[in-house]
Amino acid sequence: MFDNVLFVAPPVIPVTKADLHALEAAFGGIVFPPDYRQFLLEHGYGKLDGRTTIASPAQVIDETKKRRKWFKDLYQLYVEDPDFDPPLALDDIDRLIYIADDQAGDTFFYLPGDPPRFIEHPDGDYPNEQGTTFAEWIASLDPRERFYREATRTIRDGALIESAGLPDDIPWLFPFVPTGYEIPRLRVDDDRGLDLGRIVRVLEEVAHQDHQVLFSMSLEREDQLEVRLPMFNALLRGISRSKGVAVYVPVDRQSEALSWLTAQFTQRGYPSPL
Repeated sequence: MFDNVLFVAPPVIPVTKADLHALEAAFGGIVFPPDYRQFLLEHGYGKLDGRTTIASPAQVIDETKKRRKWFKDLYQLYVEDPDFDPPLALDDIDRLIYIADDQAGDTFFYLPGDPPRFIEHPDGDYPNEQGTTFAEWIASLDPRERFYREATRTIRDGALIESAGLPDDIPWLFPFVPTGYEIPRLRVDDDRGLDLGRIVRVLEEVAHQDHQVLFSMSLEREDQLEVRLPMFNALLRGISRSKGVAVYVPVDRQSEALSWLTAQFTQRGYPSPL
């Protein structure tokens, strides 16, 4: 069901069936969609794709009331705009349930109904609908659809191509990191001669030599970087403001993946960035 999500570790703080029942009881005994229930029970809560925080059951309960009030105050202003096409009625706002937010200030809600709906309230923009299942909501977060596409240098099958973002025929992969779990990083260390540019050049060279490796980077910003290592089911993503590169790899493959990455640097005469 969540083939587009890379789960790196089991939940540090599991969500139990009792937690889920208490959550549903807090909203009048509703039953959340099966895929949302499955996600929480099997994988917990945490950070999706490095930018969106899926709330814990306790956070959902604590935050929903104040988020509804905030949403309703803004929504009353939106409906005065003749160009606004409302995705929900004003009374529906009192049934919205907060489920997530992101680092850009966007907020995400679940609206019970037949069918149920997932609603986004983007920071500084009008709300919109994002599907009727939790899986559809996750898919809607693909940044290629949400944000401006930058020109990108991509190495695929060892060959250099240029495209506007990661090519569309490559499914977007959403890494999920449960709250309380720390992922490894390729760290920038100027004192040891490892600035972000050098890390990028090593990864780019690896992609030219190993045709399994996919490399993609914005022509405008080195930290807008993605490297896929399918032999380890691993994904590397640049961290903004040159803080290094996040390494998303399932915990059972982590040791061999990190050893392989270390070797790519030491074989080229550089210290390990790990």
